[in-house]
Amino acid sequence: MSGLRWPVETALEEGKSELGMDHYETRSWRGWHHQMTLTFLAHHFLSRLRLKYKKTSALTLAQARVLIDHALRRERLTIRQALEIIKYRQARNYAAYCSHRRRTLKINRLRVKKPK
Repeated sequence: MSGLRWPVETALEEGKSELGMDHYETRSWRGWHHQMTLTFLAHHFLSRLRLKYKKTSALTLAQARVLIDHALRRERLTIRQALEIIKYRQARNYAAYCSHRRRTLKINRLRVKKPK
């Protein structure tokens, strides 16, 4: 059971950051349930989309949302174009991760090397 905490927290964080789970302004219990139901359905849809396009490595929910945004704007995307968009975004995310990692390691090294 302890291993289930991380996926649940990840799903809730994705729901809040990407799908507006925390943007409800309802006054009734029924309205709150309606908002949560729609959010969970959107999350389920995007998760299924992420599984369908497993060709890309680690397709995130945000990247799946980008694909949906392009589709809703009625842009005719081929699978190749969609995969290129995802590859570009993943390359940017990886570059940001590496930069953050280098900076964090550099700061940690400076903290360890205190002058005597």
